[in-house]
Amino acid sequence: MVTSTLEQQILEQVHRLDDEQKRELLNYARMLSQQETPRGTPAEEFIASAIAANFDHKDLQEITQATEEDCERIDADWATVK
Repeated sequence: MVTSTLEQQILEQVHRLDDEQKRELLNYARMLSQQETPRGTPAEEFIASAIAANFDHKDLQEITQATEEDCERIDADWATVK
């Protein structure tokens, strides 16, 4: 299970920290747990902003193609820490 492995890796790193670093990490973890997950920018809005910012035409084509190919696709390994 990915979560178990991830938690084990986090704990391994925590054990290497001194007490002050552990306090900082705890404060950071508390802050993260209280934040709302940020929402992404819809592809159409991003591309419109890129056009308004005078992005290179070739770059815009690549962005559009990547967005069309990869959006709405679920990648089960995206969170796997190696």
